[in-house]
Amino acid sequence: MIIDEINHVLAGTISKQRLFLNVIKYLSNELNIPLVCSGTKLAFNAIQN
Repeated sequence: MIIDEINHVLAGTISKQRLFLNVIKYLSNELNIPLVCSGTKLAFNAIQN
């Protein structure tokens, strides 16, 4: 699964950010597919939270 512009997840509240990240992690695990995220430097911050 490739997600471009993952840095835009930072636009949401902390709880919405966590929910989104948990959902994509769950989908990746359930479907047994790798997760690839890209974006600006802020993308790293978005997935570190």
